[in-house]
Amino acid sequence: MQTKSHLLLLAATFIITAASAQSAKSELLTGSWKVKSLTPEFPAHVTKKEKAKDEKIIAGDQKDFKKTNFKFTKDGRLIVGEKEFTWKMDSDEEHVKVMKDGKEIIVAAIQQLSPHKLVFIRPDKGMQVTYTLTR
Repeated sequence: MQTKSHLLLLAATFIITAASAQSAKSELLTGSWKVKSLTPEFPAHVTKKEKAKDEKIIAGDQKDFKKTNFKFTKDGRLIVGEKEFTWKMDSDEEHVKVMKDGKEIIVAAIQQLSPHKLVFIRPDKGMQVTYTLTR
């Protein structure tokens, strides 16, 4: 009987610890971030012409994003400049889904998340783009 109580206590402790860790990662994400850099990774089959065109687009995006805050709120809103979305961290705590009008539009894979740095990767037009943001 006492062993059963200990197992229940251990299970409860594990569940509470897991929930705290999950909310702690979401807490790290909340707040305002600024884009430091966008780094594209092109597939091997991309031609030089396509690559040059996409690099130009990424450079323009980076210039625009550097003027814009990314604000993740505790209530699940993501504000990028004057545009508003909703966000949710997956249960694996390695992916963030961004939605607009209830439709998923982006799934970003978190590579690094600390109080001062956020690095995520998202697919974009057949390539992957690494976003590096800082506070």
